[in-house]
Amino acid sequence: MTTETWLRRYHASPSATAELVCFPHAGGAAAYWYPLSALLAPGVETLAVQYPGRQDRHREPPVTDLHALADRLAEVLGEPAARPRVFLGHSMGASLAYEVAARLEGREGAAPVRLILSGRRAPSRWRPSPEPPG
Repeated sequence: MTTETWLRRYHASPSATAELVCFPHAGGAAAYWYPLSALLAPGVETLAVQYPGRQDRHREPPVTDLHALADRLAEVLGEPAARPRVFLGHSMGASLAYEVAARLEGREGAAPVRLILSGRRAPSRWRPSPEPPG
């Protein structure tokens, strides 16, 4: 499993002072974050997660378990980054960013220094889905 398989680097910038790792929504792909990356460059280098089954990975079967996906991404992002790392996740990507950050907690240089979540309740407010009737 390589970083290139899982992450798309937009607007590479050796002079960037931070690395932003973006997690798209369910059904989304790395390209969702391209416009934002253009606005942030060159000060922030943007990496966007490319899920299996999306865009150039469309021939791969999708990962249907959020925890399994978080485990894989924690492996990919487990090495120390060259600069401070921030995670940004939207909707399902917010849940995934949180889970990956939790797995990387305590790994200096790999764990994000900030976690930005949108389109989802705060992790402290999440609750299990009710059981369906019947």
